Amino acid sequence: MDANPAARRTYDLAVLTPERVASVFPLVRHHVDRLDLDAWRTFAVPLIDGLPADGRPSTGIVVATRRQTPRGMFVYMRLPHLSLGRILLVPHAFCTELLRTVPLWALLLNEMIVIAGDLGCTTIHLIAHGPGSDLPQAVQQVGSDEIPIELLRAASLPAPF
Repeated sequence: MDANPAARRTYDLAVLTPERVASVFPLVRHHVDRLDLDAWRTFAVPLIDGLPADGRPSTGIVVATRRQTPRGMFVYMRLPHLSLGRILLVPHAFCTELLRTVPLWALLLNEMIVIAGDLGCTTIHLIAHGPGSDLPQAVQQVGSDEIPIELLRAASLPAPF
């Protein structure tokens, strides 16, 4: 399923640049309350600094904004896997919309699929943090036969960052 055209009109997707790291800190802090700005910068900047001009970087952060306010984002990393070849690991994905989060999640998930395809990945491993999200519903709706999305629960994992 491609993202709802209304979601594409509502949100702007962009790759995060080092100059804009601080602008998404409130979104990240909403989900990771004990994180400070310096720790966020220390985490984010190495993932996005020095992006290649001739292709998709193997790590990055994608942000969805509405009216220039960050509303959703995800961190991605291309990694080798012993049996699957290359995978796209998404260790952090956040959405702050209060209502109707499925369209925003669908938009972010579709972007993950595009990135995974660009990077030659066979699957997406998406780690879900926190209960009560519409993320599982969006994963089920979006689905992809070419690049499946495996939703992993973070309950047994340490807190993000």
